[in-house]
Amino acid sequence: MVCFVFGRGHGDFFGVAQGHRTGVYRWDDKLSTSVGARYSGKQYSQLGNYDVNGFTYTGVSKYLTVDTRLHYQFDRQWSGAVGIDNLNNYKYWNFHLYPGRTLLAELKWTH
Repeated sequence: MVCFVFGRGHGDFFGVAQGHRTGVYRWDDKLSTSVGARYSGKQYSQLGNYDVNGFTYTGVSKYLTVDTRLHYQFDRQWSGAVGIDNLNNYKYWNFHLYPGRTLLAELKWTH
């Protein structure tokens, strides 16, 4: 089963193009994988939109990041997942530097 989730984030928020897309593929009842992308065009943090460099502290920059995830349901109660956020390791700012490529792991038990 393939599922695509389409969203525009804030849409055209004060003239800034923003959006996200996610695709999920279910291999079987236990295994699924997903890939997502987030985008935002040039942004400004000054009222007059006169920021000269958004890639600095207190700046706001454009970005395009890709995230991946693999999820496995071991049994009715146990599941696990691994993923990578910002797979393309894009450096972007919103008053501070956002994290680069990040590996995530999850082990979950539900009763």
